[in-house]
Amino acid sequence: AGPPWTVSWLSPPDPSQPAPAAPPAGFFNNFPAGEIPVGLAVESAGPPVTCYVTLGIGQDPDHPEIDHVWWYDGAHWVPCGFDSTVADTPVNAVVVDIDQTVYIGTDVGVWKGVPNKAASPPTWTWSHFAHGLPEAPVVDLILLHAPHLLRAATHGRGVWELNLDDTEPVNQTYIRAHTADTRRTFPAG
Repeated sequence: AGPPWTVSWLSPPDPSQPAPAAPPAGFFNNFPAGEIPVGLAVESAGPPVTCYVTLGIGQDPDHPEIDHVWWYDGAHWVPCGFDSTVADTPVNAVVVDIDQTVYIGTDVGVWKGVPNKAASPPTWTWSHFAHGLPEAPVVDLILLHAPHLLRAATHGRGVWELNLDDTEPVNQTYIRAHTADTRRTFPAG
């Protein structure tokens, strides 16, 4: 049977415990109450443990506009600026690259976030990261380091990949559905 599940530090605060001290300006002790996390990516196993959490649609009718991506710095939560000023859309998945670049899968494709953690509070610069990806909700992402690939699973349009080390623009896309296909092309010769 094994050990039982326990409440993690990502859960809402325990009302039976003393309230934590007030965080610095721009930092929070938890992400918005009532919101449902749908994605998690551990950035660093620590110490301190740092991670990203993504939120779906705004659940709180009193605060419908929310930041859909939050970063935990090991002590506090920080909104990452992915809100209605960027794209007011649910964020379904998140991955973090070795250089701390964040990729998120949303209902309107993939977005790339570049953090500035030297700022207080930290800030992120977001850009749409299409590169030939069809317009479809991205429901999951995976990041491979060797080869350096970002894979996106879309709703109804298949799984796509992008070589993050390739500086050439994508000019051909192959969609294949055969179990023996490795999904790679090699130069002739």
